Amino acid sequence: MTLSIPVVWSDAHRLHQPEAAVWVGVSIAGDELPQRAIAIRAALESAGAPVVHVAAHPDDMLLAVHDPELLAFLRGAWEAWAATGLPDDPGQPDVVGYMFPTPGFLAGLEPKMPNALSARTGAYCFDTMTAVG
Repeated sequence: MTLSIPVVWSDAHRLHQPEAAVWVGVSIAGDELPQRAIAIRAALESAGAPVVHVAAHPDDMLLAVHDPELLAFLRGAWEAWAATGLPDDPGQPDVVGYMFPTPGFLAGLEPKMPNALSARTGAYCFDTMTAVG
């Protein structure tokens, strides 16, 4: 079987290396390591997936496929995170979602965008939140 969907790649992935993770409520060493992305890419390439290097796109192209509120959030996420003091207290240097409002989590509740930045970060992880804005 040959894969036809391309792998979009950037060596900037090496910057994504959280210091820790949480497994069943216990802090563990970070497991989202650059080596994991490299291994995934290698497996996809060996299955025939073409590799396309990431490229910047103009806003009109991004807005054709992404929610404008998501793009606005991403553009200011780090500045907002730093302004809240979260890098110092509790000491989280990475923008990380705290809550992930899946359809099951929302069961019967009307979706709305959370006020807390740590919760809002997780709100964009699921397609169901597109309607939240």
